[in-house]
Amino acid sequence: MNEAGNKAVNRSGEVERFYNGLSFVAARLRQTFPD
Repeated sequence: MNEAGNKAVNRSGEVERFYNGLSFVAARLRQTFPD
C-alpha cells in the first residue's frame, strides 16, 4: 500500500474511534439522565 493509502486508512480509523467515543459518551449520558 502506498503512503496516501496508509494515511487514508489511518484517518478512517481515527474517525471510527471518534464516533465510537461519541456513542460511548452518549450512552453514559443516557444512563445519567434517563428520560
